[in-house]
Amino acid sequence: MCLAAKLIEFGADQHEISSKICEKTRETMMNNVETLARTIFTDDGKIGYTSFSLKKTKENDRPHREAPWIHSQTMSVREIEVSVIFKEPDNNEGKIQISLRSKKIPINNFVAQYGGGGHAFAAGMTFSGTLAEAVAVIIPKLTSYINDPGKIKPIISSPCDYVE
Repeated sequence: MCLAAKLIEFGADQHEISSKICEKTRETMMNNVETLARTIFTDDGKIGYTSFSLKKTKENDRPHREAPWIHSQTMSVREIEVSVIFKEPDNNEGKIQISLRSKKIPINNFVAQYGGGGHAFAAGMTFSGTLAEAVAVIIPKLTSYINDPGKIKPIISSPCDYVE
């Protein structure tokens, strides 16, 4: 956004910048919609997750390029606490990339158990196996984790907590 502001400051067309940043091809939009349509919610409604295979999408229209958008759409559901995207790479290494976003629960502690890392509310990890196996293993464990307050270390609730 800062770069866009600088470009506008130097005379670039604001509408053109917005169009280039925000517009998607029809194929990209359809892939995103299909990915969202496959979103599953856990019985308690706290986790929304979806998966896709990069092997099955075109290079230019892959939903992984839109992962932040997919996470934001899932996280917009009131009851959701954690959004998870399972991505099968287009190589045959058998490693599933898992991206997690959270509203309040520090998920970096959860992914650290599996060799992953990231920030408190945005983290990722890799799972060895198939998409189906990753979902079958990770979702129940994540459900248990977010429903067990003893496993979750409290974090600073507001940036204002840093102010002395």
